[in-house]
Amino acid sequence: MAISRCPSSYDIEINKPCLIPEMYIDDIYMRLKYYRMISSCKDENELEELLFTIQDIYGPVPEELNNLLIISLMKQKLSDKNIQRLKIYNDSVTIQLNKESVLKFSLESDDLRTNCDEIIERVNNSN
Repeated sequence: MAISRCPSSYDIEINKPCLIPEMYIDDIYMRLKYYRMISSCKDENELEELLFTIQDIYGPVPEELNNLLIISLMKQKLSDKNIQRLKIYNDSVTIQLNKESVLKFSLESDDLRTNCDEIIERVNNSN
């Protein structure tokens, strides 16, 4: 499985597709527009509104785009943390908080949303 990098102020590596598929939105300029819109959303409500708009225009959201939105939401919720890099590989998570501090743990769920919630909780509890 390929590694996807999601737009962020720090690196997020995940071994799940995290993108707007060409087969969902074939116009490259529209995909770029939506990437910009996703990255500029300030909170969960803005992301939800954007999701509804995309669904209204293009139909049911594919898993890859849903993954992108989940990762973007996690990034927002962790924006006040000093994260330099975050890696999610299968059930393993590594978070580089700074040069000296690394947080590593395993995940029990296969669900990305559940895993992101756990990551948020663990990062918040580590400070």
